[in-house]
Amino acid sequence: MHKTEFLNTFIPLKNKWYRYAIWVLEDTLESEDVVQELYVKLWNMRTQLPGYSNLEALAFKMLKNLCIDRLRRVKVYKEDLDRHGNIAGGLSSSDLVETKDASRILSRIVRSLPETQRLVLQLKHVEGHSISEIARLLEMTTNAVNVNLSRARHKIKEQYTKWISYESKSS
Repeated sequence: MHKTEFLNTFIPLKNKWYRYAIWVLEDTLESEDVVQELYVKLWNMRTQLPGYSNLEALAFKMLKNLCIDRLRRVKVYKEDLDRHGNIAGGLSSSDLVETKDASRILSRIVRSLPETQRLVLQLKHVEGHSISEIARLLEMTTNAVNVNLSRARHKIKEQYTKWISYESKSS
C-alpha cells in the first residue's frame, strides 16, 4: 500500500477512532496516544494490508486491543500504587471500588437495552453523530431516533436509580 492510498484509507477514520478510544479509556491524552500507536502499527504493516478484505474492521480490532492493553497497564499501575499505601488518583480504595461497580453496572444496563436503542445511544454519545446523521445511517426518521434515544436514556436512569437505592439499602 502506497502512502497516498494509506492516507486516503485511514485518515478519514481518525475522529471515529479517537471518539471510541475516549469512550473506552476516558482520557484524552491516552486516547490520542492509542490512535497514534494504531497509525504506526498500520503503517508498519502497510505491505500486508492489501491482503485484508475489510481494512476498517482490521483497524478497529487493533484499536480495541490497544485500548484493552492500556486499561490493563493502568489497572496494574493503580494496584501497585494501592499496594504501596498511596491513593490512586486522589481516591480512596473504597471510592475506586464504587466507581468500578458503577461503571460495570452502567455497562450492563447499556448492554441490556434493545439493539436499536443501544445503537442510537452509541452513535450519538460514542461516535458523536447528529440526530439527522443517525437517522440517515439507520434509515429512520429523526423522530424515531429521538424516541429511541429518549427511551434508552430513561431506561438507563431508571435502572441505575434502582441499583443505587438497592446498594444504599444493603449497606
